[in-house]
Amino acid sequence: MLDNEEVKHLLKKSSDFEQTTEMLSEDDREIVIELFKKPFEAVAKSISKILGKESSIGEITADIANAGLLKETLGEDYYLADAVYKSGLSTFAFENTAVKKMATILLETIYEEGELTETEINSFKEIFSQMISG
Repeated sequence: MLDNEEVKHLLKKSSDFEQTTEMLSEDDREIVIELFKKPFEAVAKSISKILGKESSIGEITADIANAGLLKETLGEDYYLADAVYKSGLSTFAFENTAVKKMATILLETIYEEGELTETEINSFKEIFSQMISG
């Protein structure tokens, strides 16, 4: 996963970035990260138990950005997953390779480079669903 500075750098490449993005304060960023940290850690533990393999969640970062701009800026190397909450919609960006690796573990298949398959996407959606509902 990208760290905060890498995400900011990628997003700032767009000339529309400042007009369509509101950066979180450091305090707000920490609150959002803490909100998602426990569910993500719970999923990592569940996956570890089910598969008998160690799994962990990398660094979690947070900012507010227009989802369309996010896709345009990050490009096809990222899978965007939406989560609907009472307060609104949140979009999460995952590197395609990370999505593929997680799906490979869940499906107990051999990792192969290349584009995400429909089966891998569906498998990741199940993992992601557990992450956000935890």
